[in-house]
Amino acid sequence: MAHVGEHPVQAHPLVPVLQVSADPAVVGRWGGDLDVVLPPDGTAAVRRGGAARLLACVVEVAARRYRPRLAARGNTDFQISRGAFGVSL
Repeated sequence: MAHVGEHPVQAHPLVPVLQVSADPAVVGRWGGDLDVVLPPDGTAAVRRGGAARLLACVVEVAARRYRPRLAARGNTDFQISRGAFGVSL
């Protein structure tokens, strides 16, 4: 699971990567690429609703009934960047 703070990350071809955000600007620009949109603020009940959506999405992926959006579009690669100078060995 990746929290999208600026832009979506590449999906991984072997490990499902769920992309979530609560940032209204990110949701407005990249909403079609996100798997779960969380409420930006609110009451405890609203936050619990966001947690329930996250859990439901994880369960659907684990059961292979849902494929993360960017994986379904083929936007995949074998590295998830660890910042501007991230290195995978």
